[in-house]
Amino acid sequence: MGLVGVVFVHGLFSSRKVWGEFERLIGEDPDLARLELRYFEYASPKIRVNPMKRIPNFNDLGESLATYLRNDAAHLPAFVLVTHSQGGLVVQRFLARTLARGRGLDLARLRQVVMFACPSEGSDFARPLRGMVPSWFRSHQERDLVRNNAAITEAREAVLNRVVHAQSASAHEYPVPIHVYVGEEDNIVRPESARSVFPNTGTLPGDHFGIVRPDGPEHRSFTAFRRHLLDTLGPAKSPSPAPGMSGRWRRPVVGVVRQAIAAGDRQIVLYGLPRTGKSWTVADALEGGRAPSGVKLRTSRVQPDDGTPARLVAVPPLSREESRSLLEYEIARHGLSADADQLLRLLPAGPLSLPGAVCAYVDEIRHTPPELLAIRPPPAAVAAETAPVAAIVAGLSADDLDALARLALLGGVPLAGLVDAGLVDRDALGPAIRRLAVRCLVSQYEGRVEVPAVVVDALGANLRSAAARYIADRVRSIANAAVETALAAALPVLAKNWLTLGVFEELDVFALVEQLNRQGHWNEYVALTRVLLEALDERHDVQDAVSTRCRLARKVAQLGNLELGWLLLREANELVGADGPAAVRAELHLHRAFLAHLQGDPAYALQELHRSIALHSASEDPVGMLTAHKLEGNIRLRLGEHEAAAACFAAALAISVPGSDGPRLEAEVSLAHCELRLDRLDAAGKRLERVIGQMRAGPVRTELPRALYVAALLAERRGLPAQALDLARQAVDGDVGDPAVKAAIKRTVWRLERFGSVHVGEGGGSE
Repeated sequence: MGLVGVVFVHGLFSSRKVWGEFERLIGEDPDLARLELRYFEYASPKIRVNPMKRIPNFNDLGESLATYLRNDAAHLPAFVLVTHSQGGLVVQRFLARTLARGRGLDLARLRQVVMFACPSEGSDFARPLRGMVPSWFRSHQERDLVRNNAAITEAREAVLNRVVHAQSASAHEYPVPIHVYVGEEDNIVRPESARSVFPNTGTLPGDHFGIVRPDGPEHRSFTAFRRHLLDTLGPAKSPSPAPGMSGRWRRPVVGVVRQAIAAGDRQIVLYGLPRTGKSWTVADALEGGRAPSGVKLRTSRVQPDDGTPARLVAVPPLSREESRSLLEYEIARHGLSADADQLLRLLPAGPLSLPGAVCAYVDEIRHTPPELLAIRPPPAAVAAETAPVAAIVAGLSADDLDALARLALLGGVPLAGLVDAGLVDRDALGPAIRRLAVRCLVSQYEGRVEVPAVVVDALGANLRSAAARYIADRVRSIANAAVETALAAALPVLAKNWLTLGVFEELDVFALVEQLNRQGHWNEYVALTRVLLEALDERHDVQDAVSTRCRLARKVAQLGNLELGWLLLREANELVGADGPAAVRAELHLHRAFLAHLQGDPAYALQELHRSIALHSASEDPVGMLTAHKLEGNIRLRLGEHEAAAACFAAALAISVPGSDGPRLEAEVSLAHCELRLDRLDAAGKRLERVIGQMRAGPVRTELPRALYVAALLAERRGLPAQALDLARQAVDGDVGDPAVKAAIKRTVWRLERFGSVHVGEGGGSE
């Protein structure tokens, strides 16, 4: 690879000066001479003084970084993004927004992301002191660094699902390696926040700033960073590459062979992967195209018997970076004009992890267009290279085969999380993992177990389906009563695996999505629904794809991401068209009304709502009518039209819909709120007593905090401040999905604790 850019992104209250030591050490390293250092700088003052200026938020900075890369860094054929602290959040927002807009292929030049001390789950450092500064005086950026910030979580989940675990390069996902480092003395960004959900993590010496201020070339921060830069640079291009030139694909095998030679072994058999691809590479790198004197180096199509008088060296599959390196070498060696990155996108990942298969593909490209090579079955020469892997898998015991198939479906989730979720038995699975790892059929890192794509291909559809049914039954039995946190966190990754492996239908994702929603696992609900949308789009299920986008748009808008909500509705509108079914168009109008309502545009909201009601009425959809009446009531309530709002909620409750306990309870609470505003205190009190008791005794509890909040306002109106405060405190302890309601409850608790009972305001839903 030729010129490579390194784009540095600084953190909160910082500047490009933080990278001074890295800049000096890179400049002194001749192996890094092909790097061009660039600096993305942005405004990050501690306070806002000039009223004519504002401090940019993370959305602004993500957009600004995209503009910088598109214009200022346009000349770079490839680049690495390197971040410190908050800079990692800026890059995550940039990645998430790029993919949300369907511009995934714009990331083709991005080779790696390296994040130092990034607060991916926020930072509570000096939080009490931060809270003493008025919010209007503080930086957006600093305020958004609190834990569990919805927008940060949304971006992180998008990056995890669409970048880290991406299976293809497309408009809405693009695989880019992301490396995360923690400072071992960092008390500003704690390790659990810096590591977060990212699989490739490490710990380096230093505190929050020391981690990016290496004092010399031997400092571990620089050596780790240097390794990533060298991986990106790859071998320097030469017009006539020598057959013996080194390549990063050789390093893992060369290392284990050298160890075997150093230990005195003279009969060395490579197994785990097939034939010449690794054999000539190792011999080449060891001693000018041949093995050292007295050493016999050979390969085996299957694992040799235990009695073979030789050192058995298990050969792991190539990583994506190693595959690219070997492709570039083979393309140059044959004098072809093919693009290695394009081939990585086109050709199946499994065979591309085998050196022999890579060589066979490049040989085929000399007379066959790459697009045709992507069509299965693969060419005979490629199939010959993958056959030994299938032979190794076929030779496993039944127990190890079952374990391997299950691990393929569970890949990417920490083993501890799988145990906590009840999906695996550590004691039963542990020995199988060790046996499979010896054969290079699984790999382990950071507590996770991964099955290489070439091994998954060898498992076959029947084994994958049987494993999928087994795990799906486990998920159903575990989630029957409630979805615990560990299982909720695992579900989006599992679903993505299952979609990739063609067994998605075995998992009842629609039911799981609804369960996550009912039980308040909002972030996991969003992530799992995104995977469900991919599946619906793949099978061209337009009606469900539109309906699911609408529901997801509603949820992300409630969580504060209105922009993503509108984007999802635009996608839904493109799918349904102007002549789509009336029920589907009615749902689309309904959700446009809801987002407009959240955005504070009641005129447009009511306009869209009336269109929805007309279509729902024409299609005789009682569920849609109930929802539409309830939404109109909410809009009227916010406008202060309490009588009209009460009539809307009463109309919603008059519609009988089986299985609509949640929406009906929500309408009951809203009607009680209207009755409170209209001074019908007895009616409001009786209604609230009944619905609160019903929610505490039943499974539907999502509206309980809001019901307690309205009951607190009612107690305050009746002159019972102590009771009002107790109810408001119960409400604030509940899991509230709507940020506006959550904020109103917190304000009410704050007011009652400090001032006691005062007149209840007339704003729609606030105190």
